[in-house]
Amino acid sequence: MLFKVHAHCHTCGNPCDPAEATPIGPHLRQCARCQQWHQRALAAFCGQAPPPGCQRCEKTLAQLKAEAAPAEPRMYIVGPVDGLYVILCAGCNRYFEERSRHRYRDTPHGKARNLN
Repeated sequence: MLFKVHAHCHTCGNPCDPAEATPIGPHLRQCARCQQWHQRALAAFCGQAPPPGCQRCEKTLAQLKAEAAPAEPRMYIVGPVDGLYVILCAGCNRYFEERSRHRYRDTPHGKARNLN
């Protein structure tokens, strides 16, 4: 009988091959896809490359531009969340902010967005 061992990605929760998972803590692993998104977020944050799209809804930058036309789409680099950065579109960022009210409590941003 053969068994296939999987690790679970701490960021997205999906199973991944343990050989391809990157350790991000003593007992935490991150899949190759999420690690690549983290690297892209860092590159965008440093101004080295435009964001490729939204990590949560997986829309490309071209799709987000078409939806936001004639304006440019707003993209947010959120983090660090458990030491990792993520790239979110405006809609996904609103969802993230609502679910992460504790991060914005007693801040000017939290007060402006009514997240207190």
